[in-house]
Amino acid sequence: MFLLEFHIQAINISEYISILICLKSRATKTRALAFE
Repeated sequence: MFLLEFHIQAINISEYISILICLKSRATKTRALAFE
């Protein structure tokens, strides 16, 4: 049971990190477009 909980936490953390990276890249893209 504990391992399953840990696995779910790991999935949530990885999803959260990928969302953060996506938002960060999108922000840098819009910033680059604004500078053009």
